[in-house]
Amino acid sequence: MLTRRIVTPVINYSTEFRAYEDDAWYTVCVLFHGDTLTVKFLGFPPGNDVVFPFSYFQNSKDLEAFKRRFRPLSKQLQDEECGLLTPGTRVCACHSFNNEDIRFYDAVVDGGWEIKLLENVI
Repeated sequence: MLTRRIVTPVINYSTEFRAYEDDAWYTVCVLFHGDTLTVKFLGFPPGNDVVFPFSYFQNSKDLEAFKRRFRPLSKQLQDEECGLLTPGTRVCACHSFNNEDIRFYDAVVDGGWEIKLLENVI
């Protein structure tokens, strides 16, 4: 006897994807369904999902270029660790365009600075 089960995909946001629209890195999960691959963006509604049908990839060169848009999650530094970075270190840095539009880009540390926090300033 054959029984049917519905399999719910495990959504694991453990990958970063460099989006075609703005070349920024986003935390994503990748789902496969039939002959399509769906990239789901963490913190974005389903309308922002990008679906790539098998036919999107015309040859192995297209597929290799697509693969280079994925990488493991970047390690987040804590404030006290930033001073340990040396010039030439590659990082994934954020740029805030406004309170609701923060994007992440690859960068290279070219120097450092120290921020002194002032307490009890009125």
